[in-house]
Amino acid sequence: MKSLNIYLCVLFSIIHLGVSAQLSPTWTVQPEGKIAFQMVTASGNFLVATDQSLSSYAPGSGEKLWSSNELGGLEEANISEIPGSPLLMVNKGGDIRIIDPFSGGIRFHSKASGFEELDFEQMMYRTNGILISGKKADNKPSMVMVDLSSGKIRWEKDEKFGKIIAAREFSPTEMLVVTIFNVHRIQSENGSTIWKEATSADSEAMAGAGELGALFQGLTEQLAADVEFVIRYFENPAEDVFVIASETKRNASTDPNKPSYVYQSNYNAHKMSTGKRMWNEPVEMKGKIGDVAFYKKGIVIMPDDGNKTTINSFDLASGEGQWGKKGKGIKLQGGVYNHMALDQGLLAVSASGKNTFFNVVNPSTGDLAFDKSVKMSGQLVNLIPSAKGVAIITTEEMDILDVNTGDLLLAKTIDTEAGLTALEDGNIIVFDTKGGNLRKVNPNTAEVTDLSSDKLKFDGKENPTGLEVNDKGYLLTSEQNLALFSKTGDLVYQAYFPAPRESGLKRALLIAQAVRAAYIGANAYAAGAAFQAAAPTVSEEDAVGGALVQGIGMAYEEMGNAASDFAKQSLQQATERLKATAGSRDFMVMMTMIDKQNALVKVDKNTGEAAGHILLGDQKNPIYAVDDVTGKIFSVGGDGAVAGYKL
Repeated sequence: MKSLNIYLCVLFSIIHLGVSAQLSPTWTVQPEGKIAFQMVTASGNFLVATDQSLSSYAPGSGEKLWSSNELGGLEEANISEIPGSPLLMVNKGGDIRIIDPFSGGIRFHSKASGFEELDFEQMMYRTNGILISGKKADNKPSMVMVDLSSGKIRWEKDEKFGKIIAAREFSPTEMLVVTIFNVHRIQSENGSTIWKEATSADSEAMAGAGELGALFQGLTEQLAADVEFVIRYFENPAEDVFVIASETKRNASTDPNKPSYVYQSNYNAHKMSTGKRMWNEPVEMKGKIGDVAFYKKGIVIMPDDGNKTTINSFDLASGEGQWGKKGKGIKLQGGVYNHMALDQGLLAVSASGKNTFFNVVNPSTGDLAFDKSVKMSGQLVNLIPSAKGVAIITTEEMDILDVNTGDLLLAKTIDTEAGLTALEDGNIIVFDTKGGNLRKVNPNTAEVTDLSSDKLKFDGKENPTGLEVNDKGYLLTSEQNLALFSKTGDLVYQAYFPAPRESGLKRALLIAQAVRAAYIGANAYAAGAAFQAAAPTVSEEDAVGGALVQGIGMAYEEMGNAASDFAKQSLQQATERLKATAGSRDFMVMMTMIDKQNALVKVDKNTGEAAGHILLGDQKNPIYAVDDVTGKIFSVGGDGAVAGYKL
């Protein structure tokens, strides 16, 4: 009987979809020229590109904020945002312009400034500038600071400073710039060098070798551009210290048809205040750059060396190894890619193949708590501390780890996926992908309760990808399906909205949903929630969202400390969008077909019914954009007019 009810729920939703109301636009505008595309940036700016211009409109009213005929004829791939900033980068035939999205003012023009290519751009909020580096004619390097208000170059440095790998502001007047070869402390207003220190003894030797050294530096940088060469920057939040890690890859095989690659990573510690190297020699480790943990007066370096990796703790003052025989380190299964600090020690998360391994290291002695690392399938998604230890969620399963014994405490590990777990009143709600039902896990007692009994099966060959807890119960969703269970586990409804024939039509919607998810994640992070996302990027849509969270993390504090108008506008916009995703929402947007036309449908989460729709026509590539953060949709009609809708 319950199976019949599920069928009727699905049938009802499809029939209701056919008679749902066409939503009316809140505004319409008629841009000049033929529209090529429209887009909502991750920061929330709405852009319309035609063959004649690029324009920005107020998403709520349709008021034209600015327009540039100079930027007509763009493709969507030509526009991006500088990470950590709403600033737009527009690439038109290799000529790059950086644009203030609030006014439309061009703040930097690569060709007009003499640049042939750019390799680094970062908004510097405290000094109200943009740090840019690249190459000019004859391959000459240049680093400039652009004043954001005027667009004028405040200063320029054309020395062989090397590729920039990190930059941070100490104050409105001073900043740190880390390059492959040197660390620079620079006066932000005039570009004068307060001090410059080599990143390694080799770099220092090259710098002291005059023109020959400069030649070697140039060759080394060219090598870094042509060969897989990775550099990362780690900052100690509690000490006047940062670490620069470099990774190289070489082929150790003598058979050209069977390459065998070997990775090596080197680490150098520097004083943040002076740039001076703290160790006589860099720390050399086998493997790729993995994870780094600063602990008291030491640094734990955990590379990724395949199936078995040597990890070690080094004294920050001397660089001497602290763990293992003669300070040579200890072996750990897999390559380390994450960690968590616990009362019992450092929980190291490593991977080999499709499996993830867990072990607890005593930071003082380097002793491992478990004789054999605990293995789980998949990549780590979340770690949730509990009275029993740590609840672990991977891309394939979940369990609870006793960090004292290394035992997995659930009677049977639950099969699940990223996105199919949620927290409620201290419990973990999880969808069991093997059993097809909802379960509740108490992480403090390791007790598991079945919330639903019948196996849930979505239509259209889809599987659940999202789980949400709301006042009505537990909502499971995929791209075209949704099902709501009550708090007692009864199925309230199940609905299916058939997908359009062209799968590429959903791209803009999926990216918008990923951006909303990223804001929700940023909210959770800012609130100190237990969930600590660690899953790798798996799709283009997630990459957009992931970059957004990274950007908010990089810039939010800087914006709060800055006084410029641009920083204030950026902070206000980011705050409004964070607030818009702070609470749950009673609808979601899906794309389907209505009367043989593509349509975006507003679906009521409480009923599974269509609460309204927007027809996009029967074109294979309808021009539409979605801001899933604020619930706005923008579509282009047959007459070329842009219509804005508020859901």
